Amino acid sequence: MSTRPDFLRHLSWFPTRSLDQSSPPAGFTPATNGIASSMLTPEDRAALRKMNATLTEQAIQQCGAWTGVANQLEFGTLICDALSELRAHGVPDAMLVEMSRANDIVFPWSLQYGNLRQPFNQRLIRLPLAIVFPRTTAEVSEWVKFVRTYDFSVSIRSGNNSYEGLSTANEIVIDLTFLTLDGEKQFEIHANSDDPDQSTVRVASGVRLGVLYTELANAGFAFAGGQCAPVCVGGLVGTGGVGFSTRRYGWACDQLISVECVLADGSVVNANANENADLYKACKGAGAAGLCVMTILTLRLHPVVPMLWWSVFCDLTKNPLVSGAKVLTEWQYLTNAPPELSGAVLSATAQPTASVSSHGWYRAEDPDDDDPAGTLRGILDKHWLDQLPDNVEVEVIIEELPLFLPDDKPGNATIEAATIGTLLVPMPFFNQWKLKCANTFRFLSEQELQPVFDYLQRQPFADPTTGVGYVAPFALGGKVNSIDPDSAVVPVREGGVLWVHYGAQWNDDAIEREALDWVDGLTEVLDDIMSDTAWFGIADLQLGSQLTDPPNLDYMNAYFASDTHDFVDFLVAVKNKYDPDDLFQFAQSIPLAMV
Repeated sequence: MSTRPDFLRHLSWFPTRSLDQSSPPAGFTPATNGIASSMLTPEDRAALRKMNATLTEQAIQQCGAWTGVANQLEFGTLICDALSELRAHGVPDAMLVEMSRANDIVFPWSLQYGNLRQPFNQRLIRLPLAIVFPRTTAEVSEWVKFVRTYDFSVSIRSGNNSYEGLSTANEIVIDLTFLTLDGEKQFEIHANSDDPDQSTVRVASGVRLGVLYTELANAGFAFAGGQCAPVCVGGLVGTGGVGFSTRRYGWACDQLISVECVLADGSVVNANANENADLYKACKGAGAAGLCVMTILTLRLHPVVPMLWWSVFCDLTKNPLVSGAKVLTEWQYLTNAPPELSGAVLSATAQPTASVSSHGWYRAEDPDDDDPAGTLRGILDKHWLDQLPDNVEVEVIIEELPLFLPDDKPGNATIEAATIGTLLVPMPFFNQWKLKCANTFRFLSEQELQPVFDYLQRQPFADPTTGVGYVAPFALGGKVNSIDPDSAVVPVREGGVLWVHYGAQWNDDAIEREALDWVDGLTEVLDDIMSDTAWFGIADLQLGSQLTDPPNLDYMNAYFASDTHDFVDFLVAVKNKYDPDDLFQFAQSIPLAMV
């Protein structure tokens, strides 16, 4: 019988770690939240802070030695330049030393700076003056007051997964990785035994999804979030959030019940449906767009149920990519499937083997269904597979994940059932990216889709092992389309058919131009059939920047407006109310005015 690892091995461009490993290797110590220093003991963290404080003192001393061999830092480094910029903002040397001793802070001369400054997308270079790691909301507030007092530009980083590096682009980076609820724990689960669907989790913004999902699963719960383990919950909710339960429960931001925010003046407020309701609504999809710092989130949970993972591998080698348009034409009708088919993604890659594959998730919620795999196969046949031509060879894999709640059999089965989406996305193999997205609000014809598959026959790279180009639509429909459109600032609701994610990934600096040109060419093809509505979670500086001369605010309409919903004026009003001095400004943050 085929399994998930067997299917993933079909995709030669998508290398993956072994999914067969049932237990960690000997001596393996899991990271608590994605950064190597988070694995250190408190004593070791104190030692690291002491070393960095010593380096601060040494940097100040060395950069003052303008002549002679004593100056070891002037040439070949940016350390003295960074120190001069900090002084230019009015920060005295003595304060820098004290900051190093009293806080988790990384300067250009500190250990770890080279690693921590690096954006997720490694084709980008970011050189902030300092990266700070507050551990409480009170510390976040103090850092916000610091950047305001000394007139620094500031970025808020929750996961570092911005494809354009927008969370690392300013002088000071406030990184929420170590943020806690109370100085110790990063989340707490509130189970409702009478109504499990009313259970919640209160969680710090910088907790990564892989960590959160695993702990929730151990308690018998799941969060309708994204499918990439390294993404942090605050960044996901603050940009909308698509994932493996979207069709069943809506966007990740639809799960937000309440959020604690640090405003631009350093004050701390709660935002929910009854308190600061305008900020609450804005945070559901635009919370990462420069309105505040989302620190603590309260999110709706759902009980874990048995999950079925399915995949379909379409071999088109008999008719390379010509049949691909037909496959996608029929596939998009999965948007009419029941919402228990909670997620469906198709991938069409630019490669000679002409592969089109799809995978997704099915929630086996009906306890009286004795054959959920048969039910799922019937849904796939009815809404897609029965309409495919005979010259498309199809392999269907359905893997039922048994569910054992912790009292019965704790461990891997429960966790896997709740985190299956993250297990399918090994991150990352290629380290350089140019990704874009758009949406459709109608069903596309085979004739409209054929140029897309014609373009996919153009290999983006001479050597396919160095990179890949692809189109990956995500099926909408289900509950995501029926939730009150005015409850969040997500302009894709009723009528949404596909969210189309596309682009290129590579790992060789020399082919960057080739990759970018290929993505631009694919964009020209897709522009004829896609809407102008993108998704804020896929940051794309080609959509505009308010920091250019003249400013280009087209990104606002791209991210927050569609033919049916327009949240631009609302968000500008919220920005003026809660951040009137535009402290939280970056290339694609909410502006104070649409000019």
